[in-house]
Amino acid sequence: MIATLEEVLSDRPSAAAPARNVEGLLARLGLPAPRRQPPEVTPLCPEDAARIADRFRRATRQLLQVAPHRVAFYPTHELRQLIALRNEQPAPGEALSYLRRYALSIVALLDLMGDDEE
Repeated sequence: MIATLEEVLSDRPSAAAPARNVEGLLARLGLPAPRRQPPEVTPLCPEDAARIADRFRRATRQLLQVAPHRVAFYPTHELRQLIALRNEQPAPGEALSYLRRYALSIVALLDLMGDDEE
């Protein structure tokens, strides 16, 4: 699940990053680095989007059962948001933004739950 969350929340650059030799030289000279354009985001293919959405939906089923017992207060808002995202059917061009919202919602609930080492 963590790898899937990272896959969705990463920038997914389409091209390799350029060499940073010039930036290192400018930094040593105390000069500011040149402005860079943000990396282009590679769109998700429909198969990847469906695979990730299915995985998030399966995780949501488990989180709905487990989360109320792992937090100090009942996470009403977070669970309601997960249910709404689970039931949403995004347009094909909006799959990446939908999956990012879904991933952030899962991460928020996992943060409330904490880890097992406490």
